[in-house]
Amino acid sequence: MAPCLFVGPFQQLFHLPTLTVGLTMPPPVKYDYLISRSGDIVFSVTVGALAYFLNERDNPRAQNGKTLFDMLKRARQKKVQEREAKRQPEPAIVMEE
Repeated sequence: MAPCLFVGPFQQLFHLPTLTVGLTMPPPVKYDYLISRSGDIVFSVTVGALAYFLNERDNPRAQNGKTLFDMLKRARQKKVQEREAKRQPEPAIVMEE
């Protein structure tokens, strides 16, 4: 019987028939890190930051106040205004007799 390329947990548990293929391939080489453990993180953050800044610089929609910084500033101002509106005491209704 040829070795199986896929053996799922149910096949092992219930002894179901497995898929067999005439030719077998060696397992793929597993690389733990691209650069190093901390180098991968630094590399990915650097590439992401550069891509963001290039997009902000070259994207025509990012002009005229539609940059990420401007949108975050508007959202923060909106939250501050909502918070201030909640702080304002509602005028008391005085009922005269």
